[in-house]
Amino acid sequence: LVLRQHEQNDVAVLDAAVRSWPPLSPRCVRWTFPVWTPDDSLDPAELRPERPRRRPRIDPGAQVAPEPAWDAARFVEAFVQDQPVALVSIIQRATSVGLSERKATKLLRQAEGDGLVHRWTFGANQQVQFATQAQEKSKS
Repeated sequence: LVLRQHEQNDVAVLDAAVRSWPPLSPRCVRWTFPVWTPDDSLDPAELRPERPRRRPRIDPGAQVAPEPAWDAARFVEAFVQDQPVALVSIIQRATSVGLSERKATKLLRQAEGDGLVHRWTFGANQQVQFATQAQEKSKS
């Protein structure tokens, strides 16, 4: 016996695969607690469509421009400004567009090593900030 979902709720299509007897026609049955009741007013061919289990493959003929890879220069252009911005804000903006926190931190470190961003400090108890402009040395 095979039960498949019908388009209507609480209705199934009962089908049987028999070997030794004549074939049986599919029939709709309605669930009314605690039993299944035959319902011949419905069409057994109206099965609920199955959801695809996998994502459909992208058509190789379709031309979709791939998103450019994230590198230090692109990261700085997208998330760092001329004025100093807190590290936490930069990472948060990067994660909001799909980068992982680890990847964003790695790109920021790489940009700092390449001289694309500069670390700004304001005191021992203040958050580190980054900008594309270097911090001026205070004259003391």
